[in-house]
Amino acid sequence: MFNFQGKDLRCHLKSVLEIYSPQFSWKVMMHADLGLADAYINGDFSFVNKETGLLNLIMIIIANKELNSQNSNLAKKRSWWTPMMFLTTSLASAKHLLKNFYMQNT
Repeated sequence: MFNFQGKDLRCHLKSVLEIYSPQFSWKVMMHADLGLADAYINGDFSFVNKETGLLNLIMIIIANKELNSQNSNLAKKRSWWTPMMFLTTSLASAKHLLKNFYMQNT
């Protein structure tokens, strides 16, 4: 189980993930947001709170991103789209495109 909470004490949001498959970590590391979505669709993890778990996680990520961007001078100088991120997302997108292209319809 993973607990996610906001860094700021004023943030009352909390989301708890229950991991069912060891492939979850691999998918998230290799494919970032697409990997998280793929793991969720395949049932590799779920939220303890079914009602607001996903929404709270997304809101925590947004709040932490905003907090980090306010405190970081480096983030002010460059955008969030780095060359390494471009390479990673390009490779992941190409992999998914080829996978879908070679998948046969039933």
